[in-house]
This record gives sequence, C-alpha cells and structure tokens, in this order.
Amino acid sequence: MKNDTAVAQDYQFWLNGMIALNNNRVSPNTEFLVPTDTVIIHSTGDSQIPEPQEVMAWPVYNGRTLSNYQNWTHYIGFFAPNLHDNFTGIYDHQVDQGILRVMDTAVIPGHKFFGPADLGPGLWTDDDSDYLEMWSSGVTPDFWTYVSLAAGATISWTEKWYPVNGLGGVDTANEQAALRLVDTGQGAEFWLMATAVTPGTLSVWVNGSRQASWPVTLIPGQPYAGSWARPSGVDGPITLQLADSEENILISWTE
Repeated sequence: MKNDTAVAQDYQFWLNGMIALNNNRVSPNTEFLVPTDTVIIHSTGDSQIPEPQEVMAWPVYNGRTLSNYQNWTHYIGFFAPNLHDNFTGIYDHQVDQGILRVMDTAVIPGHKFFGPADLGPGLWTDDDSDYLEMWSSGVTPDFWTYVSLAAGATISWTEKWYPVNGLGGVDTANEQAALRLVDTGQGAEFWLMATAVTPGTLSVWVNGSRQASWPVTLIPGQPYAGSWARPSGVDGPITLQLADSEENILISWTE
C-alpha cells in the first residue's frame, strides 16, 4: 500500500475471506482457531455477550465455549488483536478439514472473524448456502483504529493461507507445517501436514530429554499420523518437534 499524495493520510486496509468448507455449508461442529485469551466484539445479536468495542474472554465466556460454532445462538463479529501464536484458522470437524492463515503478528495485529449464526442466508445468497468470515488485515487491530501513512511512504506485509485436512484440529501452525498433539495419559497421538515436501526427523521430548524419533517425509495434502507410548517413570509435558536434515526445528508444540 502506497500513499502518493502530498500529505500524510490515515488508512485502514482489510480483506474479507468468505469460507464454507463443507460443500458450500458450515457445519455446527466448526472450530475457530484463534490462539488468544481475549477478543474484542465488533458486532453481535447475542445479548449474553459483551457489547461492541468491549473485551470478551476467549475461548470460554460465561461457561460457553465460543470457539465452537455450535455454541453460537446469534451472529458475532470479533477482533483478536493479541494472539499468542502467528496463525489463525477455521476447522470444520465434520469433514475434517480447515484453512489456516500464518503471519507475523508484530507486523499484522488485526485479525477479524464473523459468523452469521441465526441470520438468514437470504441476506447474502439465493441458494441457501452458508459461510464464515476470516479476514486478512494490515496494521490496524480493529475498525476503530487508523495508521498514518506519510506522502510517498509504503506499508507492506506477507501472510500465507493454506488448507489442511485429516488432522482433527490444529494446535499450532507456521509456513512449514500444521501440527496437532494429544496427550492420551498413556502417551501421545499426533498429526502433521506440511506445506511442501519435507524430509526430516520427528521426535518426542519430555523434560528436555528425547524419548523417541522417526525419519519422516511429509507430503502436502497428506496428513501424517503417529503415536508414542510413555515409558514407566517418564513424567512431564510432552513436546513434539519436526526438524529438517540439518536439525533446524521447523515446528514444535508442547502439550
């Protein structure tokens, strides 16, 4: 984005992604992947949640897990300006597929979602289809904030979107891969999907000690699933790491 005018101007810049992952429908068992503790309401028809421009706890508010779309009773639009990880996404568990967006949150603080919930589809379509919104944004955290762009100055950023499937959800994601890890009590189950052909080593760690490792070659579009049994006496949180052939860590998550 460039300002060629002779004076500084204030700008916002947002793009709206309309998403329907289930044959032009959104199943109730759809999850908003938003790694944060709080969101800011933009608009809603739900009198049981905060008013527009107010902060709401996320993903659970007053006993309702609002990251699960099935718990929405009215439309909600919200911003998530304080992410803990550099990704967001939407995952439809009914068809076991989703779409992810990865970016540098230090450059892009604005992340917006909207679900129509009880709004009739006649407001946006003539074929009874459904959708959710996951927005691509720039340097403003919400619709009430502007940034100043001096004459001749430019602002740019990069973000990447990619689909995933067969993971059962996503715990973390980056440009290289998406990962889900479940502590079963007796060990771990895990799933990964890469964005490019990725040979490397997958390893399980507990308390800084590597417990197991496997050579893998991840293929885009093909989920990789594995499991690990916890040995007796090995206690503590489980970390799953994917490293390349030079032992550079590509993605990691602790459960």
